[in-house]
Order: sequence, then structure tokens, then C-alpha cells
Amino acid sequence: MYEEELKIKLTDLMELNFIELPKFLKQQKDLEDSLQRWLLFLIKPNKEIFEEIEMKDPTIKKAKTILEFLERDAETVRLAELREKAIRDEISRIEGAREEGRDEGREEGKIEVAKKLLKMGMDILTVINATELKKEEIEKIKSSMN
Repeated sequence: MYEEELKIKLTDLMELNFIELPKFLKQQKDLEDSLQRWLLFLIKPNKEIFEEIEMKDPTIKKAKTILEFLERDAETVRLAELREKAIRDEISRIEGAREEGRDEGREEGKIEVAKKLLKMGMDILTVINATELKKEEIEKIKSSMN
């Protein structure tokens, strides 16, 4: 792994692989390839392929056993669901904050345009039409400029 800006090597102990699952699902599978076996395990293949994968790779069989145990444990399932909900809530909060920021930016932009138009000597009705601000807001802006 390399640090992008400084181009220095961070570690040679880890390797990242990016796999396009739609392409992987369409291609012929090579069950001799460890990475492909794990990908098939993660996407839950049909029973026949899964049995073949388990025979070729005992670690996958062990992972399946652990996963089945965890799926039976109601508390583990509940915690996983709570974690997923928390992640969705955080994403929603961030998107809401982003939209709120955009709205504030648009409002500030309208106020700046109103100030410029008023400095240019435009009448209040023209400023209202140009900015879609309320008359009271424009009068407040005008009085703060004096």
C-alpha cells in the first residue's frame, strides 16, 4: 500500500483487491482459486457449489459453522440489526445536514444578490422579483446597510 500524496510505501503486509461482483457472477468460476472460493462463500452460492467449496477449503467450512452459530444467536442478530440501523440513521443525518447546508447557501446567496441590487439603486419590488425574498427580509437588509 502506498500513501497517495507522498508516494511512500506504507506496508507490504496488506493487499487490497477490488472486485466487481456483477462481472464476477457472470464469469466462469475456478474453484481452485482461493479468492474465488471466498467470494462464492460470501455471495451464498447454490448448495452443490457450496459443498464443493467446503471440501476444497476447510477454513470456509469453519467460517460457515461460525456464521450459522451467529445467525442462531438472537442477541447477535439483534446487535447486527441495531448496527445496520445506526449506519442508515447516520447516512440519513449526513444527507439531511448536507441538504440543510445547501439551503442555507442558497439563502445566503439570495441575500448577497439583494444587497448588490439595493446598492445599485434597484427598487424593493425588483429585488423581490429577482431574489424571491420576502418584502420584510429585503427591508431588513436595506436598513442594515444604512
